[in-house]
Amino acid sequence: MRSSDCDGIILAAGLASRMGGEKLLHDIDGEPLVRRAVRNALEACARVIVVVGHSANVVGAAIGDLDRSRLVMAPNRVYRAGMLGSIQAGMREVSSQWFFVAHGDMPELAPRIYAVVAGAIGDSIASSSRMAAGESSVRAVVPYYRGTRGHPVLIHKGLIAEILTEPPEGGPMRDLIERYPVRRLELEEQAITLDIDTEEEYQAYLKRWNGGTGRLR
Repeated sequence: MRSSDCDGIILAAGLASRMGGEKLLHDIDGEPLVRRAVRNALEACARVIVVVGHSANVVGAAIGDLDRSRLVMAPNRVYRAGMLGSIQAGMREVSSQWFFVAHGDMPELAPRIYAVVAGAIGDSIASSSRMAAGESSVRAVVPYYRGTRGHPVLIHKGLIAEILTEPPEGGPMRDLIERYPVRRLELEEQAITLDIDTEEEYQAYLKRWNGGTGRLR
């Protein structure tokens, strides 16, 4: 399966309380962090659903010059309740059989990573539109880097209805999808675990990462 067959959800609604200020506007190689994350997803996916909440107008302005024909802005009015509510807001806009979930503070999720994750799904599984009773087909793909869980996570749309019944303050998402068969995909890409939550992590990123390569300097 190709990543271009899939929608992508980028989570950009949080308070960023550990960093202060507008975390998603921090400069990464001359562009705001959130714009970089959304641009990478647009290069890989059919459409990109950006979930906004806190500072929604600021986030919208930061990505305003990207391809609006393939962008959907999904407001999460209960963003203070936790991340699951943001994932649910994005899921309501999904139109593809499979879709990605990733964070707006992950600057090195290059399009090739989305492609590799999508490629873990075989054609027969990708074309399946529903899950029959007792079916063992994979319902999600979760990438790992040296034992650490990463993103983007790829999920079948058949799980959306159940996940939408959960309270938005519930979660975590990993517990919900692991009720079903999940494929664990080991990758030698540290980028899949790199997010920026604090000023210290941002400064460390600027010192150590070679922009766009997904590998340490």
